[in-house]
Amino acid sequence: MSSPPSSRLSPSLLAELYELEEDAYRLAIREAKRIGSGPPAAALRAVAAHASESLDDLRTKARERRVRIGSLGALALDTLHRLRDVAVDPFVDHEHAYRRALTALHRSIDLVRVEEAAAREEGDDALADWCMRWLRTRERLVGAASDELAWFGRHPFFARLAPT
Repeated sequence: MSSPPSSRLSPSLLAELYELEEDAYRLAIREAKRIGSGPPAAALRAVAAHASESLDDLRTKARERRVRIGSLGALALDTLHRLRDVAVDPFVDHEHAYRRALTALHRSIDLVRVEEAAAREEGDDALADWCMRWLRTRERLVGAASDELAWFGRHPFFARLAPT
């Protein structure tokens, strides 16, 4: 079923997803660097690689659908996130930072579920199918990253260590 352009939800969701994927990439890379090595860092690097691929796909999908990504509001939000990173992150221990990253990664998953349903309803099966492929991969990767929370329980000194 095709909706009139003014009632379509998927274009705004596509732009929002692009912003969340930029955040996911930046956050996963940053937290993996903070942790250094070990299973939690490897899990985050895998998510970052998927986010990087997804950003390329999303740019193409946005261009094909004439959706504008990278708004002034997104730039302002990114600037605020970076300021928070500089001001707050030095005081956050590894385990809490990791859990915060996982929470952010789950937001993307939730948004893609909505995007898939909206795209399917609007007759954009190509986008809906991409969303399903993305979900299968990202849910597996975030699930693996979530499983690594136990690593922090086995390494309490490191878990409570703030970055230097």
